[in-house]
Amino acid sequence: MKTIVISLVFAVVICIGGIGVAISGEAILTWDYPTTNTDGSALTDLGGFKVYYGTSSGSYSTTIDVAFATCITASPCSISTYTVANLSNGTTYYFAATAYDTFYNESAYSNEVSKIISSISPTIPAPTGIRLAWSGGTITVSWDKPNYSNIAGYQVSRGPTPTLFNAIYDVGPASANSSPCVVSYAGCSRRQYIMYRVSPGTYYFRVEAYNPSGNIGEASADVIYVTTVADTTLPADVSDFAAAPYGTGIRLSWTNPNDLDFCCLWIEYSFDNSTGPWITLNNNLKGLPGGQQTYDHLNLLTGGHYYRIHTRDVSGNTTSTEYTGATLASKLAPETFSEPTPAQQTSSREPTQKREKAPTGFGCGTIHHDGDDSGNNSNEDGSIVVLFQVINHMQQAITPCKYLFGVICGKARLFRDR
Repeated sequence: MKTIVISLVFAVVICIGGIGVAISGEAILTWDYPTTNTDGSALTDLGGFKVYYGTSSGSYSTTIDVAFATCITASPCSISTYTVANLSNGTTYYFAATAYDTFYNESAYSNEVSKIISSISPTIPAPTGIRLAWSGGTITVSWDKPNYSNIAGYQVSRGPTPTLFNAIYDVGPASANSSPCVVSYAGCSRRQYIMYRVSPGTYYFRVEAYNPSGNIGEASADVIYVTTVADTTLPADVSDFAAAPYGTGIRLSWTNPNDLDFCCLWIEYSFDNSTGPWITLNNNLKGLPGGQQTYDHLNLLTGGHYYRIHTRDVSGNTTSTEYTGATLASKLAPETFSEPTPAQQTSSREPTQKREKAPTGFGCGTIHHDGDDSGNNSNEDGSIVVLFQVINHMQQAITPCKYLFGVICGKARLFRDR
């Protein structure tokens, strides 16, 4: 049974917050889509998500199957949000999420987040000096830290209009921005958050701070926007594209380009023909810039298997092709040996025999004399020759065989003295 990777890297990492001021009785969760299974293969059959919550850490009394919830990114969706309502004021709630595939194999829990539900209006001042910078699918939002001593983190809200914010990012304490404060005060510093692989469009932003109890402060008065346009620059190709036999199929591996607006991959396949025709295996496989990635193509026939891969950015620019291939060979049948058929015995009487030790061979058998002392001592007993041939063959094929030779030699003597 396969399971889905849930980690801080390949997200169902959930974040928590409210819209504007703290909202009584609600918690808003957001999470990133996972991209791989636990064995490292690409996740291509995501079926949905479940939200778990309760009033004790690690113990979740309520489960909600939210399917894909509400997508807050352009297609293909990579981030979803869900609002848990009807929560009791004054109570701390703990939340986690899981993903499941189309066969309902469910992942482990994501990281846990918590929130104290409170109806008390926050007193945390709003961030000021909101600024935006955009370049090739990447947006940097920066702001002045509020003049408040107990800030635990920030949430950045994004939306299509100045009043509708349908994407919320809990960015924690955010990272430092080296620019001077727009509204300066003693001890002021600027913070920033960078969004990658943003599709072309117009986006509005605002920022709020929150304290260690999860209470969210006033929203920034500056609601600013940026319009990103599609670029025409092709992303770089993947590197180290390779194919190798893997069980009943082929495992592809490669390294994604470092382009910040890189988002997706298109993989094609051809059987026993390196020039096509080509069949699409996946035309929207998600990938991270600079990441190493694999794709398993299983249950294949023996023969030559050929692949080509394209990269794509958020503007839809698609690269030319990188090629690779591998041969899946059939398993060899185990080697078999057949024992020679013994020579037919004749009814003629054997000539007089003289017992002597054979000068060669394995120390068993006889040297036959025809009794005429003519020196023509031919071996009329063909069975002894056959047995020696069998022994010579088995010495090459069977190890050890000392005991076996003794048995055969004994049988040779019995046959000879019969």
